Amino acid sequence: AAHPAFAALRTPPAYPAVFRPWLALVPRIGYALEHLLRAEELYGIDRPAEVRAALEETAARPPAGTWGDTHRLAPWRALPPETPGEEPGLSGDHDCVLCTSSVPGLTDLAARGPAARYVWDLARRDDSRWVVPLGACGVPGSAHHRDQQPRWLAGDLVPVVTDWTRLRKEPDRPHRPEAPAGPSQPTVPAGPSQPTDPAGPTAAGPTDPAGPTDPAGPSQTTDPAGPSAATDAQRPPRSPMSDPYASRTAVHEQQVDGFGRVRVLPLDVTADVPVLHRWVSEERAVFWGMNGLTEQQVAEIYAHMDTLDTHHAHLVVKDGVPVALLQTYEPAADRVGECYPVQPGDIGVHLLLAPVEGDAARPGWTAGLLTALTSFLLLGLDRRRIVVDPDVANAKAIARFLKQGFTAGPEVVLPEVDLPEVHIPEKKAQLAFLTREVAFGG
Repeated sequence: AAHPAFAALRTPPAYPAVFRPWLALVPRIGYALEHLLRAEELYGIDRPAEVRAALEETAARPPAGTWGDTHRLAPWRALPPETPGEEPGLSGDHDCVLCTSSVPGLTDLAARGPAARYVWDLARRDDSRWVVPLGACGVPGSAHHRDQQPRWLAGDLVPVVTDWTRLRKEPDRPHRPEAPAGPSQPTVPAGPSQPTDPAGPTAAGPTDPAGPTDPAGPSQTTDPAGPSAATDAQRPPRSPMSDPYASRTAVHEQQVDGFGRVRVLPLDVTADVPVLHRWVSEERAVFWGMNGLTEQQVAEIYAHMDTLDTHHAHLVVKDGVPVALLQTYEPAADRVGECYPVQPGDIGVHLLLAPVEGDAARPGWTAGLLTALTSFLLLGLDRRRIVVDPDVANAKAIARFLKQGFTAGPEVVLPEVDLPEVHIPEKKAQLAFLTREVAFGG
């Protein structure tokens, strides 16, 4: 665009400024670049020389990060995000299957993209697939507002279901604004039959060092506050006497300033599985690996886990309301232990956050919860390092981990688990680690 041959086109167009991203010279050249380079004649421009100069300029100033660090989905909407930079990273440009388009020379953010991708099988409708950039519901705060986004970012599709006998109507309920970091995003779980599948795409695990900031420490008093995240419907404020979990012994209890009281309880399969089954059955939790399982099947999975010495499940309660499922495991006893040198004091983690309800929609909610969970994992359990292994396609989760203090490890292939009672396919994962020194200093 800086070539003298285009000098006459540099005068700003006589149109409103809103059109300049598309009518200014640099974006116009950027959009047409591949065609200009292939044209039989281009005003006498020495194209090989221009390409060589551009490559040398780029090589002299290599980018500091990956494509997805700057190329992010930023769709037009009525209200801007509360926290800039929380948009998900994108892989590829407008010529690939993800079909995202930025404005060359102006911004790497992509405001445009397909409203949906679909593959329709005319012979067998049940084999059809589709996906949308955000979710099936356009109302912020809905559990379905962004539940398809992890699949869309990975280039995956979800089944198209049109058989009314297989569909169920969800009860109408008020929607709450969603927080930018979205505590409703699920991680990839331990899998439907044993606790070995690693943390995954879209959840914030105890790996969100927004939490590890010198927490207030365990407290001995209980003062459950009212409606909190992770209920399937709004609840009235609770009093201490109405806390259904008050009589259960916690392995960790902590009052977090400005957030509330967090209690980590050993999972009670009989009492807790109805809640867990609702969580893992939602489409947003598809990567947890239990979509479609019955409540009895979920109960059998966690009853089996309860017999293991190396894998443990916990229900996390905030002010008397369940807000998360926390699973811990010994990496040496898990398939991830085959992929990196396990160190003494390592602990593996999977975390599934409950649907966003009540105050869980406010900014900082996830950080408050993770303050307590990180204290439990690194201080309460006296561990030296948290290990996570998100899918390599989950650029947003990986970037968040690194931003929050994790150190990236190698990309690995978690081996297939093929036993009579369980099958877990292999998975490409990005290992990352958070040490006690980074989380708490010292």
